[in-house]
Amino acid sequence: MKVILIHDVKSIGKSGEILDVSDGYARNFLFPRQLAQEATAGALKQAEQRIRTEQIKRAKQKAEAEDLAGKLTGARVQVKAKAGTEGRLYGAVTSKEIAEAIKGQTGLVVDRRKLDLPDPIKALGNFEIPARIHPEVTATLHVEIVSA
Repeated sequence: MKVILIHDVKSIGKSGEILDVSDGYARNFLFPRQLAQEATAGALKQAEQRIRTEQIKRAKQKAEAEDLAGKLTGARVQVKAKAGTEGRLYGAVTSKEIAEAIKGQTGLVVDRRKLDLPDPIKALGNFEIPARIHPEVTATLHVEIVSA
């Protein structure tokens, strides 16, 4: 029996996939738990439309991410922090502070979780920080930490 998965089913498939499963499995497991529906002509058209809409949405998100990455790649951001005489910071500069500096200096909004900063920065200097804006799009941001 052909079915269209409504939800992800472990070891079977992901939502939206059209699969051929046994009649008993479909009637006794998938249909009662509302994990799948029978693949009728109308349901197949709906599934195809849903897939097309999702592809358009993903392409739009990727294009927006590439545009943001292009703007971020050339940007230089300066973050002020209190530092000692040897260039060590009294605190640390985190991804949250860098994201706020990006917004304040360039006007671009970047989620702090998108900045790939494994450890907070604890010294003055120039740093290159990768930003994973989209699963397929990464930009490198130049951050300068200066004494306040």
